[in-house]
Amino acid sequence: MLVNNIGNGVYTLTIARIGYEKTGSPAIFGQLLVAEYIIIFLLQMYAGMITDRKNPKYICVTCDMIRGISLFLSTAIFVVTGNMLWIGLQFVVISITKPFYRSPWC
Repeated sequence: MLVNNIGNGVYTLTIARIGYEKTGSPAIFGQLLVAEYIIIFLLQMYAGMITDRKNPKYICVTCDMIRGISLFLSTAIFVVTGNMLWIGLQFVVISITKPFYRSPWC
C-alpha cells in the first residue's frame, strides 16, 4: 500500500507538471484533483461490493496489471505523438482502480 500511495502521488504531480507545460495553466492541477475525486466517489460503492464478493488479492493484482499495462502503453504513445489525450486516459484508468485499493482487504 505504501508503494502504491507513493506511486499515485508521484504520478499526480508528474501529470500536473506535464499538463502545465503543455497548457501553461496551473488550473490543470485543480481540475485533475476534482476529476479524480469525482471518479473515486462514484466507484467506491461498486468497488467495495466487487471486492467483498471476489478474492481481494486477485482484484488487487488485476488492478496492478491493468494499471501497469495502460501506463506503459499510454506513456509510449504520448512520447511518440505528444498528445495529452493519452495521459488523460491513463489518469482515468488510475482513478478507476484506486477505490479497489481502499477496500480493507487489499
